[in-house]
Amino acid sequence: MKPILALLALTLLVTSALLPNSTQAQANNDSYINPDLDLDRMIDRFESESREVFAYRSEIVAAAGIQPGDIVADIGAGTGAFLAPLVDAVGETGHVFSVEVSIRFVERLRQVAEEEGYDNVTAVYSSLTSATLPPASVDRMIVVDTYHHFGDYDSMLASMLAALRPGGVLTLVEFDRTEDSRDWIKGHVRASKENFRQEIEAAGFVFLDDVTLEGLEENFIFRFSKP
Repeated sequence: MKPILALLALTLLVTSALLPNSTQAQANNDSYINPDLDLDRMIDRFESESREVFAYRSEIVAAAGIQPGDIVADIGAGTGAFLAPLVDAVGETGHVFSVEVSIRFVERLRQVAEEEGYDNVTAVYSSLTSATLPPASVDRMIVVDTYHHFGDYDSMLASMLAALRPGGVLTLVEFDRTEDSRDWIKGHVRASKENFRQEIEAAGFVFLDDVTLEGLEENFIFRFSKP
């Protein structure tokens, strides 16, 4: 067993999740952490070509700059919509940690990994305040349409920064909340991309670039690094 996986096995304990400090984020999260979550409905919702980020999942992974051999964490992996392109990107020598606060999603991720024969995938049952990953354990992180769920974003970002290796890259894909956004985004996403960037930089990440990906109309892509 690789040292990083041995370390992970010792540290992946189910932790008590603290309530996030945002009422909106709490409302967003309640349905996901419910053990009676309707998984089939979530699969239909997250893995539909009508969902912008799902339709462009391969292009998003490419924009993240993931290389063969990388150890990557998908924070808020959901039903595993990005699992296949991430596994392809890291290759046989890399590893994917699919991080989720929902036990139903964790079960789904483990099932998909087993059925597809992904020996280099670990589903991580995390908390609302921590990615639950060992320090300096991953080369890259990707967070797709999940950051707005971080109520206690200070604690979550601190855990993510700690889990990244120096020089590691965080790729954020999020809804672009503007005055012209549709009502669902305005009611669901708590802040603008400028606010999100400020929060992440304040946590110690260094802004790298704003990636333009043709085809994305409601989402933006920011990349950050760990000094």
